[in-house]
Amino acid sequence: MKNKMISNSEPLKRFSSYDLTDLQTKQLEINRLRLKIERNKKYQLCREMAYMVDKYGDDVFEWIKGNETKFIKSQKFLKKHFLRKETRAKMVDWMLEVFYLAKSDHSTFELAVHIMDKYISMTKNILYDSDIHLIGLTCIYISSKMMDNIPLKIIHILNNIGRGAFLKCEIVEKEKEISKTINYDFIITGIYDFLLAFFYDLNVKYYIEINMLNGKEIINDYMNFCIILSKLILYNEEILSYKATLISVAILSFGLDILGLNEQRLTKDLRKFLMKWINCIKIEMEISSFDIIVIYNSILNAYKVYLYQPNKKITDLKIKESGKGKEKKNIQQINLLKYYNDKILY
Repeated sequence: MKNKMISNSEPLKRFSSYDLTDLQTKQLEINRLRLKIERNKKYQLCREMAYMVDKYGDDVFEWIKGNETKFIKSQKFLKKHFLRKETRAKMVDWMLEVFYLAKSDHSTFELAVHIMDKYISMTKNILYDSDIHLIGLTCIYISSKMMDNIPLKIIHILNNIGRGAFLKCEIVEKEKEISKTINYDFIITGIYDFLLAFFYDLNVKYYIEINMLNGKEIINDYMNFCIILSKLILYNEEILSYKATLISVAILSFGLDILGLNEQRLTKDLRKFLMKWINCIKIEMEISSFDIIVIYNSILNAYKVYLYQPNKKITDLKIKESGKGKEKKNIQQINLLKYYNDKILY
């Protein structure tokens, strides 16, 4: 009886130990297989992107370049209204906060600002500071419907974002008015579109060179920083009177300079490579160095005021109701530090 119990237990012991080892081995094999699949996916994706860029890249780029004129605004489009540039900047900042919290794409934010500016520049009505709230809220609603996979619902717009300041009929009527005023032209090519096109082209065409220079991670950070700069640009309505290609190249130049001041990972060889890349874009886009310097200095001024001195208190905007002497409230002008603080390079 005793021997029988031992004989029954021994195989069970061996079975359990072998089974554990076998499971560990299988898990290692599964992990290796997963890594191999991921590498193959990335390789196939790069090949597919290279093929698409080679076959359709020129046509797509010419199409988006042909649409950039729609993005240009008159340098003095606010002058015919009683609408201060500080009030507009406050609305742009609010849009940034809304779309960041809604986890919308960068293009949704840029389109909302464009629709607002386009309406302001084209409407025959005289606008006041007090009109900007309804206009901005409606532009948020339109842009989200155009760009987001899951658009913001009208109930969310009214209650959560608008805080009950307007009725549904007011938003709907303003949407009709804005759409009619800008001739229902919601398709634009903005700064963000060109920055993405430039960086996608860089990563596909110069994949080997980037790997040799160990520049994959730093270029990704460089791209993210340039996208943040493109948001900063939208606060300044005067810069938007220039072509999106010109603004984008100026952002690339400024972003590289800031990166060089703050990033030890940016080696001399990698910096030289990126400078050549920017110069090639400048030649291809037929952009003069003088025009780039003008936009570069505008970006520098905005960067100094809002971002370069983060320890100093940011000046609040004092928004007043139209026709009234009482101040409505003080609003902090920029939220880039609040939401992108870990990606801003000082």
